[in-house]
Amino acid sequence: MDRRGPRWVIGAGVLAVGAGLALAPLVRAPWHLYVTLGILVSGGTLAAGYTGHALFLPNWFVRKRGLAIGIAFSGVGVGSILMLPWIQTVIVRSGWRPGTQVWRTHPVTGDPAPIPAASRPRRRSSPSA
Repeated sequence: MDRRGPRWVIGAGVLAVGAGLALAPLVRAPWHLYVTLGILVSGGTLAAGYTGHALFLPNWFVRKRGLAIGIAFSGVGVGSILMLPWIQTVIVRSGWRPGTQVWRTHPVTGDPAPIPAASRPRRRSSPSA
């Protein structure tokens, strides 16, 4: 994160989640599942989620830092409340493979939203004379 910046790390995380969910329906052996969902999806989620946001949000918000981080991290809970029942319905009706195909649209449509914001340069305070 310090070398590449949040834009690169969050983007790589989104790509890893999308790749893991795209490859999950092709699973033929247990180790395939470990790689797709275990490594790609979970690692990508960490890179695109809490880790990146925890590092760049405190730089933007000084006065209401706790509120900003709380709102950003509450998105995970709200997303779970909204997305998981829908995905469960898809899995019950169609099976887990189509469920992962539906779920993989989430990183493409939802997660990249903070990438441009993460790349915005931090405002520097002017030195006092």
